[in-house]
Amino acid sequence: MVSSLWAVSDFSTALLMTEFYRRHRREHQPVARALRDAQCWLRSLPCADVQRLLLKEREVVSATAKGELTQAEQALLEALEIELSDLEQLPPDARPFDRLQHWAAFIATGAA
Repeated sequence: MVSSLWAVSDFSTALLMTEFYRRHRREHQPVARALRDAQCWLRSLPCADVQRLLLKEREVVSATAKGELTQAEQALLEALEIELSDLEQLPPDARPFDRLQHWAAFIATGAA
């Protein structure tokens, strides 16, 4: 089980968990190793890469929406725009998730 010891931002949690599952499920890393590697990845993720991920996600949501956006799709797009706006204030090489509060709260319990 992967859990958090304190409240963490939804955005950094989503990035961390996406990377964790990619490493665990697709690359078949053990849970503890996948979590550690995902935490290291998030800590070192430059602002420019975060922006690229968000722009790609925005394209996917917009492309899969048929006709009018659902309420959930609209909310996701609005959240993406807010995060993109916040990231524009940072230099491209900044590490927006290098602080402990974004990655250190997560632990793997009962994992080999």
